[in-house]
Amino acid sequence: MWTDLRYALRLLLKAPGFSLLTLLTLAAGLAFAIYMAAAIHAIALTRLPWPAFDRLVVIKETYDGRENGSEIRYSDFVEYSKAQTRFEHLYPTQRNRVAIGGKRYPENFVAARLTAGSWALHGVQPLLGRKLEASDELSGAAPVMVIGADLWQQHFAKDPAIIGSQIKVDGVTTTIVGVMPAGFRFPISEQLWLPFAAPKHYAPGDDNRVTILARLKPGVDIAEATADISVIAQRLAADWPKTNKVIGAMVVPFVQSPTQGVSTMYLTLGGAAGLLLLLVWINAGNLLLARASERQQETAIRSALGAPRHRLLRHMLAEGLLLSVGACLVGLFFAAWALAATNQVLLAMPSAPEAPFWLQFGLSLPTVLVAMGLTLVSTLVIGLLPAWRNARTDLMMVLRDGTRHGQGRAAGRFSGSLVVIQIAVSSMLLVAACVLTYAMYQTLHADYGCRVKDVATARLGDRNGVSGYRDKAAREQLFQRLDTALRSLPGQPRFALTNALPGDGRTEGTLVQPEGQAITDGRYPDAGLYSVNSTYFAALEIPILSGRPLNDQDRADTLKVAVVDTAFANQHWPGLSPLGKRFRINAAEPDGEWITVVGVSRPVVQGSPSGGDNSVQANIYRPLRQTVPDTLRIALVGSGDMASTLALLRQAISRADANLAPTELFSFEQLHEDNTGGLDLMGAWFVALGLISLLLAVSGIYGITARAVTLRTHEVGVRRAVGATDGAIVWLLLRRGVRQLLIGLPLGLLLGWGVTTAMAELLYQVGLAVPLAMLLVSLLISAVILLATLIPARRVIALIPSAALRYE
Repeated sequence: MWTDLRYALRLLLKAPGFSLLTLLTLAAGLAFAIYMAAAIHAIALTRLPWPAFDRLVVIKETYDGRENGSEIRYSDFVEYSKAQTRFEHLYPTQRNRVAIGGKRYPENFVAARLTAGSWALHGVQPLLGRKLEASDELSGAAPVMVIGADLWQQHFAKDPAIIGSQIKVDGVTTTIVGVMPAGFRFPISEQLWLPFAAPKHYAPGDDNRVTILARLKPGVDIAEATADISVIAQRLAADWPKTNKVIGAMVVPFVQSPTQGVSTMYLTLGGAAGLLLLLVWINAGNLLLARASERQQETAIRSALGAPRHRLLRHMLAEGLLLSVGACLVGLFFAAWALAATNQVLLAMPSAPEAPFWLQFGLSLPTVLVAMGLTLVSTLVIGLLPAWRNARTDLMMVLRDGTRHGQGRAAGRFSGSLVVIQIAVSSMLLVAACVLTYAMYQTLHADYGCRVKDVATARLGDRNGVSGYRDKAAREQLFQRLDTALRSLPGQPRFALTNALPGDGRTEGTLVQPEGQAITDGRYPDAGLYSVNSTYFAALEIPILSGRPLNDQDRADTLKVAVVDTAFANQHWPGLSPLGKRFRINAAEPDGEWITVVGVSRPVVQGSPSGGDNSVQANIYRPLRQTVPDTLRIALVGSGDMASTLALLRQAISRADANLAPTELFSFEQLHEDNTGGLDLMGAWFVALGLISLLLAVSGIYGITARAVTLRTHEVGVRRAVGATDGAIVWLLLRRGVRQLLIGLPLGLLLGWGVTTAMAELLYQVGLAVPLAMLLVSLLISAVILLATLIPARRVIALIPSAALRYE
């Protein structure tokens, strides 16, 4: 074997141009495939060193058959826990933000509220003190918490006497009873743990939600567990139709739970990487096939001298092995570099501290094993292809006549098949890459319909409300104090208060019924419902097109009013002025309020523009004093210095309540970047995919087609010798390329259209991008086929017939 490898190496070094081109072609595909394998492993296949980790799952809620987030109503959890038969136990957990004392202002942390039993899921023991116990969950128990070693070092200066010390958590004196080891996080990114407090009173439909962690019983798979939970959910839908009619449940592996929403995108990229690798193998195999054709005489002579066919096969496999191993090493280098760059991009995101702790992009043992497997497949593909070609060659004819007779019918059909496959795969990848790259660009540069530049933002509270302000009246007073504090800032900057800023995520909305319009079958239209203060529209520069904006006189004791956007007005009163019209919110409920329209605004993108229902929707804006939200978003317009604007915003919040710890304190632009969650990274992947596909398509299709034309030089000489015109010769050569184009191109375009259609819900304002991409790809591939035929045809026709007949 070593002799075969040394011989193959000498042959490759004798043709450095061919060797380098083949190696780089393979390396491009392998690098992208290795990178995607590492990314998919990090996102969905990571194994954690916890007991029975393969059986650790999360139960999620579904709404009308679609995933509806990772949290489930507590009332549903109780029923699942009592009736399930496929799990060892269900553990309720809650994640919410808490404020603990800081040097100047309170600091905000994400805490996990856990039951004592859930600590067995990871099996990690405290570094100091103890873990949470069942007695900590009892009513009247002293407040306690466990912290992580990183938090212990950063916030408490690694105080050795930390156990037993007390600190204010959301204004409640809490005792630290344990410190977990360095680097430990659970269940997602938390390093602060509090006892889970089960609600004393709950009813079906209550919005008290929990995340359910569970461990499957031995021998039970995900499908069986999902079926078990689904049966219970169907029973609850029948028992509680008002609240659970369309509510279901699903079971997913633990590590896939936080990233399940982007699985379609990553699976698409993984499939694209596989197709790209197929394209690479076709190109590399064709290069080696061309090289094997050039060496047919050498192979025939060696065979005639007694070299067995299996020895010749080993030589060809040795060449493929050397090229594949070299390409794999180059691919691993570039994949490792890209993975490191990906980690840097993710760490720079504002939400990085809350990302799953296991989400680390890098080369792992499974990824290296995948690379080795791809290397083996590459060796077989590019080594066996020329070996198969030579095995079907009549070596005696080669010895007698050389290679001037070109390729036979079978070889010609095989070469033509390669061209058709190359055209189809290249077209599909190029269409998909173009459309998806355009969609990512549109998302990242979306016009939200409001002011974004020089705006500082902050958030008070999470889905559990503002800490210490569970009462509606208390929140209303807090928001009024905050309004006063913001108005008294130097320079009196503009500001907006709302439950959700544009681009921050669409609210769950409300069902509406315009006055005088009948609703059949209970199918009420929905709309986004937002609470805003009187300066909201002016601060964010959202124009009021007719009527008036909301003002400070719109209080709880006055007429219930709203501003609606043009999408809402056109949907319910097309061609009419909506001013003065009334509609009912919470229309399915008997006590739904009647609201009067006093103004119409320009529409804005309330949700992230990266999803199907997140584009511009019908929206309603209610006065903050008439509908007090659980949480609050604040936007403060600055004058260019974002650091100063953020400091002013933090100062105003402290004036309203010195114990409040706001979250997501950054610029409006950063908020949008954070909410579009790594789409710039995906955009870079699609650009890379498109560029590699373009290079492979041009070089591969051109190479195969041009070679097929060149191999017909002897035939052209014969035809010209018997009187064929140049035009007839060109059409003869071009006809085969056109036939291949007419087969491969429609197939590739159809597949590309199918991929982009399947991902339509994740794309934003694609519009004419799909047909335009299909047109551009059609023109590009057609031009490549045309040039690949005409350029070598011109060279062949330039030969005099006698020279063409002697061509080898």
